[in-house]
Amino acid sequence: MWQLKLIGILTGCDDGFIIGKSEDFIVKFLSSLSKELTMKYKRKPTQHLGYRLDWKTNNSVGLSQADLIKKLLHDNDMADSKRVKTPCNGNLMIEIDKKGEVVRVNSYKLSVGSLNHFAQHTRPDIMFTVNKLSRFSTKPTTTHWTALKHLL
Repeated sequence: MWQLKLIGILTGCDDGFIIGKSEDFIVKFLSSLSKELTMKYKRKPTQHLGYRLDWKTNNSVGLSQADLIKKLLHDNDMADSKRVKTPCNGNLMIEIDKKGEVVRVNSYKLSVGSLNHFAQHTRPDIMFTVNKLSRFSTKPTTTHWTALKHLL
């Protein structure tokens, strides 16, 4: 009897990722595909397109971008910083600082952009704070940098 087998295929440039319930079907699919394309196959990869994959015993997968986050910390001279429990100080009101000196605009924009990427992909818990910080990308002051560093 014929059965429908579903797989998911994710591709990015020269990398691909295939998921499905039937490992036998995936192996057959890859065998057929390898007749047309030169390819390598890893049963449970630990990295894919900048994501770290953490395989659980129940076959679920945890995603993280720890290496990219470490790079962002390093780029902002915060590689040795200590962790905080919350993404933003609960009492902090992030507002336009008309009296403050505008500092490091490009670095601020790059950092907020990277944090936005993390928030959308693997760190939804920081989305609110990143959204607040992004409002000041054109003229970030020391006040905004302090809030950004707290998040980092």
